[in-house]
Amino acid sequence: MIELCVPALLISLALIYIFYSRKERLPPGPAPWPIIGNLDLLIRKEALYKTFTNLSHKYGGVFRLYLGSKPVVVLNGKAIYDSLARQPSVFAGRPTLPPSLDFGMDPDYGVLDYGPLWKFYKKLGHSAVRVHGTDRLNEAIRVEVDEVCRRLDSLDGQPVDISKEFGIATTNVICARLFGSRYDVHDPEFLRIYEIHNKISRVVMSSRSLSDVFPFLVNILPESKERRELRELLQERYTIIWRKYKEHEQTFTPGVIRDYTDLLIDAKLSEKNSHKLTENGIISTGLASQFLAGSETTASTLSWSVVYLLNDSDVQERIHNELDDVIGKGQLPQLSHKKKLPVLEAFTAETLRLSCIGPLGMPHKTTRDTFLRGHAIPKGTTVVPNLWSLHHDSTEWKDPFKFDINRFLEDGVFRAPANDAYLPFSAGPRVCLGEELARSELFLFLARLLQKFDFVTPLGLEVPSLDAEDSGIVLHPKPFLACARRRKFSTTNENKLLPTNNQSRTN
Repeated sequence: MIELCVPALLISLALIYIFYSRKERLPPGPAPWPIIGNLDLLIRKEALYKTFTNLSHKYGGVFRLYLGSKPVVVLNGKAIYDSLARQPSVFAGRPTLPPSLDFGMDPDYGVLDYGPLWKFYKKLGHSAVRVHGTDRLNEAIRVEVDEVCRRLDSLDGQPVDISKEFGIATTNVICARLFGSRYDVHDPEFLRIYEIHNKISRVVMSSRSLSDVFPFLVNILPESKERRELRELLQERYTIIWRKYKEHEQTFTPGVIRDYTDLLIDAKLSEKNSHKLTENGIISTGLASQFLAGSETTASTLSWSVVYLLNDSDVQERIHNELDDVIGKGQLPQLSHKKKLPVLEAFTAETLRLSCIGPLGMPHKTTRDTFLRGHAIPKGTTVVPNLWSLHHDSTEWKDPFKFDINRFLEDGVFRAPANDAYLPFSAGPRVCLGEELARSELFLFLARLLQKFDFVTPLGLEVPSLDAEDSGIVLHPKPFLACARRRKFSTTNENKLLPTNNQSRTN
């Protein structure tokens, strides 16, 4: 027995020595266990962003953990801006996908490592806006806003799952952008697209396994139910988008760009296709990745906005009064009205801050050795920005867990927050590519809905909880119902935004 114990003890001591010798060069953090590192801290029931925030109170804004023997640096508070914005190219990398999420497909745009291919897709995303213009995109948004208004109007103030309405609408905005036309909301294919993306982020979190820390286990452990479900969802999504891609390929005319899919096909066929775009890459990296980033996040933010309105009727009344004074009942809200509506702008900004729907930004990776706040961070280190800690930092925000739009108002004028304390779309080169689309959607949806409706809690039900449903990458409110009661002073121009035939999908 002694012969077995001594080698085991020596191995453990050697591992501990390795851990602590690295610790001297890395930021401070909790002492790791041999073999498993700090895995014990990551398998608690508490949400990771809360665990990281609590650890930052002890170890500071920059601390490290170990996943097995692999160091991970967690950024909190203003350290996020100091790294992502002030050392943009250094923190622009992406770590490789963990085994539980690697299905051999081309990666989503969001997880592409920093390099020529990622830069190409980013440039293509910006050029899509130039090709089609913001007017066309905003028209697609207005069509979906009007559809939601009509559906709510037909309920005549009866309770509705408003989160589902937002999810359907924002998904259709993405479909119009990618494929050139919207779906009928009752189309089975469209409803399946919505259901798939509604599940993916939730399944991602529950599909993680020990193989992410110990990759050699990927071929030893049986595939979990959650990972199998995620694989099937991704494959079904791929099949649907592949079919849409093939429809475009068969009708594509060089020089005539109808939508984002055409833009990708044109790039693939170009003689300058130095990145050797493939069909699989276009579908997975160029198209499929747009849904989570451009639909679910916006839908969740809109849902949170209704939660806050139901919890604060005074704020809702202030927005109603502002809309009546600035826009009135004879016209529909336009983006040009935005700067004239400071209360609505402040409400949106506070919703983005407090809800913090992406509490842990996408993991980054250092592209070279660097220093941050006196700490050495080697090249290739995984870095996780804890945006929740920044948006709920009591040194930056008075009563950070209180919903207060006045923190963004000064003498009745909207006061933009400091860049280093407010990062709802992250910062640096990896800032959310869909930020402009998201801001347009938030404004047009909220302005139109609040011009037309008064949101109230159904009789007999309590107001929605302000606590999040911690079950996915994106933070959603806990399930709730709302009643949309038509206001007396809503616009009379109800049919202005009816979709034309070529805006609806035909079977």
